[in-house]
Amino acid sequence: MKRLIYVAILALISVSSLLAQQCANGQLVIEKIGLIENDHRHNTAFTYGMISYQAHEDNYYYETAGDPTFYLGYGKSLWVAGKDAEGNIRVSANTYPTINNHDFVAGPIDRTTGEALDTICDLYNRVWVIKQLDIFQLQAQFQETGEISIENIPLDILQWPAIGNPHLGDLAPDHDVAPFSDVNGDGIYDPVTGDFPIVLEENPGFIPHQFSFVVYNDVSRHTGTFSESMGFEFHQTNYVVNCLTESEAEQSVFTRIKYQYLGDEPLADFKLSLFEDNDLACNVNDYEGCDLDLNCTYFYNQNGESFLDQCHDPDVPDNNGAVRSTVFFSHEMQSFKHWFLLGVGDTLIPGIDPTGAAEYYNYMSGLWRFGEPVTAFGNGYETSSTDTTLFAFHDRPNDPNGWSMQTAQLDDDFLFSPLDVRALTTLVDESTLMPGATGTIDFADHFLYDKVNKRLTVFDNIWPEKINALKADFEAFKDGTFDCGGNIEICLDDCVWPGDVDQDAGVTAKDFLTAGVISAISDAPGVPRQIIATDWFAFNSLDWDYGLPEINAKHADVNGNGEINIIDFDGIASNFGENRSEFVPEVRPATRIDSFGIYAMMEEDLVDLPTATLFEKIVATDLTLGDELTRIEQPLHGVSFDMQFDTNLVRPFIKIDEIFSRVFDYNFAGMLNQSRNADNLLEGDNKISYAFTNIGGREVQLGGTLANQNLRVRDDAVTSNPDGRDTLVLKFLNICATDAAGNLYDLGFVTDSLVITNLNVDSTLISSVKEVKDDQTTLTLFPNPATDLLNVSFDQNTTGELVVYNLQGQALITKRVSNSVASQLSLIDLPVGLFMLQLETEDGLRQSELFVKE
Repeated sequence: MKRLIYVAILALISVSSLLAQQCANGQLVIEKIGLIENDHRHNTAFTYGMISYQAHEDNYYYETAGDPTFYLGYGKSLWVAGKDAEGNIRVSANTYPTINNHDFVAGPIDRTTGEALDTICDLYNRVWVIKQLDIFQLQAQFQETGEISIENIPLDILQWPAIGNPHLGDLAPDHDVAPFSDVNGDGIYDPVTGDFPIVLEENPGFIPHQFSFVVYNDVSRHTGTFSESMGFEFHQTNYVVNCLTESEAEQSVFTRIKYQYLGDEPLADFKLSLFEDNDLACNVNDYEGCDLDLNCTYFYNQNGESFLDQCHDPDVPDNNGAVRSTVFFSHEMQSFKHWFLLGVGDTLIPGIDPTGAAEYYNYMSGLWRFGEPVTAFGNGYETSSTDTTLFAFHDRPNDPNGWSMQTAQLDDDFLFSPLDVRALTTLVDESTLMPGATGTIDFADHFLYDKVNKRLTVFDNIWPEKINALKADFEAFKDGTFDCGGNIEICLDDCVWPGDVDQDAGVTAKDFLTAGVISAISDAPGVPRQIIATDWFAFNSLDWDYGLPEINAKHADVNGNGEINIIDFDGIASNFGENRSEFVPEVRPATRIDSFGIYAMMEEDLVDLPTATLFEKIVATDLTLGDELTRIEQPLHGVSFDMQFDTNLVRPFIKIDEIFSRVFDYNFAGMLNQSRNADNLLEGDNKISYAFTNIGGREVQLGGTLANQNLRVRDDAVTSNPDGRDTLVLKFLNICATDAAGNLYDLGFVTDSLVITNLNVDSTLISSVKEVKDDQTTLTLFPNPATDLLNVSFDQNTTGELVVYNLQGQALITKRVSNSVASQLSLIDLPVGLFMLQLETEDGLRQSELFVKE
């Protein structure tokens, strides 16, 4: 048996390598993002050296939590430059990077080789995201028991890239990278012993609401600037606070960047700058300026007025006061440079962003692209003027006698109209930077939104007061005096985990149905929690007097405000897929029927891969509940199910909730581990979970279309069938229906099929959907590839033994299964690679599945 396992795994080593490799030839081939948010701001960091960047619907200002008011984009990044011993300018910079056009690569630099530590970006192509409440929960557990179980530690905390982390294996850094609180003082990060991630070394007790961390370096092929690399390593932390009392801090996204120069020769005339394209709602009427007294830059709207219905982005309503500022805490501005989408003077050419090291360096020196100085008048490009400056538009726009974009009236001439402005602020300007030199930059992206002070009057008194208050908040972060209001009580028993309405330790599609039923029988307000939030955290909450048997209605109050409404259902959606270590996924096999149930109907029957156009590869699938003419024998209040598909053949296209019908009040669709690639295909699990429910007692008595899901046949679709022909069949699991009283009903399903021809053939293919014989247990592994935990589910109660084998056929993990439908294996001690899991039941039947540990 071991010989057969060895041969099967050996044949698939190349698959494992492809799955792991995210860098090639010193360049990223797959970028990752990380989102943090509070009630007002969202921020998305990227692994290829972007402090923030446009991420679809994430960039908005939220006047109230969960309610996007208007758009805030677009991007921020660091530029560094200096001159080598021969006087050559070297630059590392990003403006609008793509996967094929950037200067940075993920991970720290190996202190021995001078190259990236993680050459294929297997671990470090990642943005770590940490939540305050997760740290509080672990601290409470540590204080109570003196230890923390690995299974209870969120992955980003467990694998925090700090010095000596034993859970990172050979890729653990041997120098300071991510900051942490060293509880036992041994100099090594290990969360099992109570250590936890932090933001500010000056005050380890300051734990913001959420923070992200990414480490990157410039030892890569510079496909953005085409310059030579220098040997810089950057540690970037973005963070937000969320307070019970109002503060300027919660209107801001804070950033700390630590840099270290690891080149082998001094750099002359070293500069470090912050590039910004800060859209404030509609980008075409953005103005910008700088304030030397407040040490900040800012963006505002032309005339302080809205630009409604004239731009693709939602704009600031009602001419309300709006200023987006970048406030520098640790360094004084050395220069502030602007440029426009259409250019100014000799830059009036398409694509005015700098091209070549000299042009980047000129901008960082406060000059125009070809070295001309900025002049303190008009558009800043007056070659006959001797009134030069390093700080463009240094007067406030409400000063009629000052120089600002507002008083320059640049819109009088279309050729000089800003349309879309960029900004570059130089913060470090040193004559010599020695090898090993380090530095730290602190700043905040602050937003002021004022409904009382309209247009430019917001600059009179309110704006300076807010900026100074923000600076005071930052100092309070460091000295420990910052007051966010209220103390969070750690819950250890009978806790509410927002989204886990049915109390099975995980948030699944079925929680929508349970919440819907509770909303039908709960017609009076309940008891609000101390903290109104939907964060995945154990909250203390008083019992409600009504609910379903064994389910207290307080668990359906996801946000904790004492009511059950649409906001709670949105909270379940935001926490979809969250679970605790004791969670066991429910496996409800569906029985195929030909009467009333869930139907899947694809608009195409056959796709010939080589000849199909892009639109012919997009296959629309209608998911229906019976039909609109057939009366449901048992009126329903909600339906949920999982639709499974083979990811070797298709992927969901663009989004998974393409069109929803009005059969039910609330509709949800979600994939675990969901992300979007450059082809607008969704990556993630091999199934979509759907939930449809009513809010209140109305029941559905007629069927109809539930959702229209577009699936796209992959250009690189493969099959293990030697004739190059395969059939896509959508499968359904965990179908559940309920009435308004909470009674459960089983619905069947009817599927449709799509034949795909002329596929590439790979006989070693790992299929994401397997067929098994009738006398075998169906074995399902997820996620695959896996990281530290592998879930195993069976379609029937199973007793037997699970064994994990390595490439040499050695048994590495053995676990007994007794009359169970699910199990979970810890992969913490396994190296990265390909493995086989074998189930041998007590009656001697065997089934094996391959999986990847990444």
